[in-house]
Amino acid sequence: MSEEVKTSTPVELPKMSNEEVELEMKMIKVISKMPEKIQPRFKVLHMLSDERSRINDEFEKELKALEAKMELRRAPIIAKRAQITKGEVTNFDEFLPLYDAQEAEVKTIVAGIVKSAEDAQ
Repeated sequence: MSEEVKTSTPVELPKMSNEEVELEMKMIKVISKMPEKIQPRFKVLHMLSDERSRINDEFEKELKALEAKMELRRAPIIAKRAQITKGEVTNFDEFLPLYDAQEAEVKTIVAGIVKSAEDAQ
């Protein structure tokens, strides 16, 4: 049982470097030397592989952009930590209320877990 792969829209070919063109030509040559009956299968597999590579390239590009964005967000925090560890910042009034609130919340959660564990015994 064989299925034909059909494209209903024109395919836009990506721009390729000289190295990529050379690799494509080698692949075309390899496929052309295969038995005619299996050539279509390998042509489609080759095209799918190319598409997967394009998606991977896009992923890498977007990942780099996201990493750069997150680095910008982390930079002030890292700078503040460095100032604190060096003793350049000694006023912690802006941070301590948040710490105290989080500490109280964690203690409440832990108390519930400990009580539940005691009840289980």
